[in-house]
Amino acid sequence: MTCSQAQALVKSSGAVVLTTGNGLYSRFVASAAYCVDLNPALKPEFAPTRDNAQCFVGYGCRGRPTRGND
Repeated sequence: MTCSQAQALVKSSGAVVLTTGNGLYSRFVASAAYCVDLNPALKPEFAPTRDNAQCFVGYGCRGRPTRGND
């Protein structure tokens, strides 16, 4: 798949799991609305595509650190 096809898939689906190499998979989202965490931080994610070795496909969900008085 080309870079633009991968980007369009994430945008239209909201969240997808794509293979990123030899038996490896990553989840990409279009926005924080597709993250499981209640307070997500989005991280730009890149993956190899047919025409771009470092294509910006979408975002990865990361939980934000919380401060507590432990």
